[in-house]
Amino acid sequence: MFSAVVYSSCTGSCKKYAELVSESLNIPAFELGKAKLCAEGKVLYIGWLFAGKIKGCDKAFDLYNVGAVAQVGMGPVDNNSEKEGRKNNGIDASIPLFCLQGGLNMKKLPLLLRLLMIPVTKSIADKLSKKEELTEQEKATLKMAQTGEGEPASWDVSDVVAWCKAH
Repeated sequence: MFSAVVYSSCTGSCKKYAELVSESLNIPAFELGKAKLCAEGKVLYIGWLFAGKIKGCDKAFDLYNVGAVAQVGMGPVDNNSEKEGRKNNGIDASIPLFCLQGGLNMKKLPLLLRLLMIPVTKSIADKLSKKEELTEQEKATLKMAQTGEGEPASWDVSDVVAWCKAH
């Protein structure tokens, strides 16, 4: 049984996902480090991706009984996303890892991250522009990369909610 959703958000996508899951499960959502939870209560941790790392994930495991993790990045989710997420973050196979597409708002990024993202978004836009057909998530990513802002193709949390309800 999950007692809360804990999240770390930079531009708001993780917070929005946390609120959607929280509302669906009728449990509270808290920003990482802002809530003291019962030792027996499991949490779903939602964190944003930066260079393959889920920000705040290690701290969440130190502070809470993490029962599942959701990583949120601007890129499209593919068959490799979960495998890479586990490898890059040391998440054991016993912990479910959900991969969600988030949004981007360059204006909300701290200056250093904004400067780092300029060549990254250019590279992403160049790569996606060369593809003949794009999925909805790739279209959303291309828009984010070209304009510096945008929403994911979908804010769908049904898989996460279904899993949490079942466990």
